[in-house]
Amino acid sequence: MTATLIGMLVDRGLLRWETTLADIFPDVAQGFRAEYRMVTVDQLLHHRSGLPDDREDSVIYRRLLNLRGPLAGQRMDLVAIGMQLEPSAAPGTQTNYSNMGYSILGAIVERVTGVSWEENMRRSLFEPLGMDSAGFGSPSSGQSLKQPWGHRITSFPFPRLVSDSETSQPPAASPSGNVSLTLEDWAKYG
Repeated sequence: MTATLIGMLVDRGLLRWETTLADIFPDVAQGFRAEYRMVTVDQLLHHRSGLPDDREDSVIYRRLLNLRGPLAGQRMDLVAIGMQLEPSAAPGTQTNYSNMGYSILGAIVERVTGVSWEENMRRSLFEPLGMDSAGFGSPSSGQSLKQPWGHRITSFPFPRLVSDSETSQPPAASPSGNVSLTLEDWAKYG
């Protein structure tokens, strides 16, 4: 859905696929690792930015969970954290899945529009498509069959997937996948 928002901004002429992180964040780009300054929106969308796969990095995860203050400020802190990560590859040379890249795309949406990623989601996707159940955070608690249940892997007493009604996604990272909705609304999006 974040990719859809980016495409809509490109269609509106507010962004280009080749827009770089230095173009979008000129006020803080000097603090970025040099490798990331010329990373494009297109490279972020295609997981070709060089950002590492951060899903299993507990140090990054704890830093994101500990962000405080207004959400827009947290997202800019997230950008600063991401732009200091050791690249997994030179930008544009390899595909490496990275939630951080999509979280940064959320900060780009906010920078370009001056409106939160969440409000952009509501105005541009949820409302026009009539996705009345769509929101942010944990999905159904398992008491209702109207939404998929959250899940996690546990190893006790044996490795398995279990229901988990509480999201562990840091709020600043929501653009990388923290939308909850019914399957009916998911079909409307599709």
